[in-house]
Amino acid sequence: EPAKRSLGQQLINAYRNWQLRQKVQQLGKGVTILGRIKVINQGLIQIGDNCQLITDYQALRLAVGRKARLFIGAGTIMNSVIIAAQREVTIGKNCRLAPFVHFMDSDFHDVNDRLQAGKAAPITIGDNVRLGAHAMVLRGVTIGDGAEILPGSVVTKDVPPYAVVYGNPAR
Repeated sequence: EPAKRSLGQQLINAYRNWQLRQKVQQLGKGVTILGRIKVINQGLIQIGDNCQLITDYQALRLAVGRKARLFIGAGTIMNSVIIAAQREVTIGKNCRLAPFVHFMDSDFHDVNDRLQAGKAAPITIGDNVRLGAHAMVLRGVTIGDGAEILPGSVVTKDVPPYAVVYGNPAR
């Protein structure tokens, strides 16, 4: 809550918002940035209102390739997350992403020929989704509203709304 923060904290957050605004196309109102964020943006990044971008353990990293898109819904909280978008990653409203969650919508290169592009497919995360620490979401996955992904899970297939999944691969 902005009223409870010291003036110094408010100034630091305002400066970090200004820095992030230079690298993204849309930054919502009331976005809180705690720590440093690394952004590589060759596409489109939109961050909704009242998001919290936190870096307690490692830098939060947003990498968006040419013509790729990243959308982060209002009220989402993420800590030390890594997002690599070569096509599209959409995260819904009011999601909670624990430390070290990774999103990769592309294989980046072919398994047999590293000079060939790998497969890519959009990732879509619904509203009110929770992802536990060290969870990984791979290309082409849709996670339904209200779902929970337990820590350490690798999500390779769609998750229905309000499901709880875990494991490698997540089930």
